[in-house]
Amino acid sequence: MNRLARVLSKDNILKTLVDKMNHRLSTQTLPLQAELEHIRSQLEQAVSKKQKYLELFELGNVDKSFFTGRMQEIQADLIKFQAGKSKLELELTEDNSSPVVFEQVRELIYGFHQVLTTAPFKQRKTLLHLFIKRITMNTNKKIETIELSFNENVDPISTNLLSH
Repeated sequence: MNRLARVLSKDNILKTLVDKMNHRLSTQTLPLQAELEHIRSQLEQAVSKKQKYLELFELGNVDKSFFTGRMQEIQADLIKFQAGKSKLELELTEDNSSPVVFEQVRELIYGFHQVLTTAPFKQRKTLLHLFIKRITMNTNKKIETIELSFNENVDPISTNLLSH
């Protein structure tokens, strides 16, 4: 409880945690966004190829069996690229990669601290068990890190609140 109060009293500690979290969120989505752009480019190239083969076929410059084979290959590529594009777009929207707002985090922690300090012991214990995933101690039996997990679909947030 005292550590939460200390975090609340020193905005720079909480600000550092929020900045780290926002940085992690943005770096996790960058590779997905780059891959999505690559797939979009491949999709455009496949559509362009399809159009060129259609034009050549209409001009009579391409054998029908060759044309059919190439169109099937291109269509398979289009389906593969569209599926990859849809999957990545879904991952990016589900990822909730929007930045965390410092003021909201501070208000939530303050409210949580209020609940923890006013709740009976048994309720406090239950609440703490719900979101503390792991506590790491050093060789001197001092707490080194506390790993929090508020949602099992989200990676746990490892905090080093005690070293500040």
